[in-house]
Amino acid sequence: PTSQPAAQPSPTRQMSASTAPIVQESTADALPPNAVSVPRPLGPAITAMVDGARADLALRQGVQVDAVGLVDVWTVVWPNRGLGCPDPNMGYPDVPADGLLIRLSIGEQHFDYHTDGVRAPFLCLNKRPAPPLNAPPAAKPDAPTAAPGEATKPGEMAPPPGNP
Repeated sequence: PTSQPAAQPSPTRQMSASTAPIVQESTADALPPNAVSVPRPLGPAITAMVDGARADLALRQGVQVDAVGLVDVWTVVWPNRGLGCPDPNMGYPDVPADGLLIRLSIGEQHFDYHTDGVRAPFLCLNKRPAPPLNAPPAAKPDAPTAAPGEATKPGEMAPPPGNP
């Protein structure tokens, strides 16, 4: 009699680029300096925010909510309304904002959700310092610019071609 080869594990599901999960570097060592761990058990309001963040991450990653673990929740004072994850095209007043940092995990990968307790927690993929309120917005690729050798005054747009 011939022996049968051992059963091979089924192949893993392949994902297209449009459905590929988000890949984020672990941010375990990137806590704000004023972060304070929230004691357990979590209160109902914080539990609701954590549950919302877990559901959002599970949906984004295409996994069951049970696969999303809670690493920790910290109270933080964000330096401004950018909540530690500012839009590079916006300036923010230097007004501190109380909030939470919710760190979730799927396997060994960590994901940070930020909130001020008013808006729903959001996944922060691009942590960077917020630009000062008076900083000019980042240039848009389709923004008109002066032709070489033409100078424009601050706040003034270059004239359209053929219109000196």
